[in-house]
Amino acid sequence: MDVAQDLGVHHQKSLMTFIVKHMYDLFIERDVEVMEINPITLTSNNELFVNHAKIKIDRDSLYRQQELVMRKDLSQMNYIERISELAQLSLIKFEQGNIGIISNSAGYCMATCDVIASMGGRPANFLDLQGSAYHEKISASLILMDSDKTVDSIFINMYCGQLPADKMAVVVKEAYAKSYCTKPITVRLKGTNSEEALSIIQSIPTNKIVCIEDFNDASQMAIQMAENERQLKLAAFSEGF
Repeated sequence: MDVAQDLGVHHQKSLMTFIVKHMYDLFIERDVEVMEINPITLTSNNELFVNHAKIKIDRDSLYRQQELVMRKDLSQMNYIERISELAQLSLIKFEQGNIGIISNSAGYCMATCDVIASMGGRPANFLDLQGSAYHEKISASLILMDSDKTVDSIFINMYCGQLPADKMAVVVKEAYAKSYCTKPITVRLKGTNSEEALSIIQSIPTNKIVCIEDFNDASQMAIQMAENERQLKLAAFSEGF
């Protein structure tokens, strides 16, 4: 495929070849997960300039990219991005969402976001704990969701195998007891020790944390909790005037 021809800059074919070749080389050598140049500008003098570029390195390959790790500047990240980075959470933020999604596989997380959106809800993020998340990682994910001012409610939707459901439930109970997660939480935990997890969640002395088995019902509850929380915020804001 002739990229220069497709972009209408056939007179800059050699430069486009140079750019694409070096993008490919960088992609392979640096274990790049996402690479984007947007935009490339064509000046009135028919010169090409790369105005903005975005590169994301595969986190699982950072052990091979220590030079890049040493260059990372956490001061350029916001609070939520720093928590995500330090806890090694796979987080993608969505604009204008208000339901924090926590799941334990990319596919399950995507499905959860899709169901929420299909019901009129607005996912705020894509947070994948991955299969064998440990206690500190789960706690960090709840702290992160609680710190995110755009999140009105949290939906934990997981199919548990390597991470037993009761272990996840224990962390949720601890988060409530220690008050490092105060937002409404809808919990759906299926798989290993899910019955034990249900008992643990039901023992938490609050109506802000509920455990629901059906996917659609749980999704609807997460949406309703987010709306209730949003209305409470609006009421509190109005009283301030």
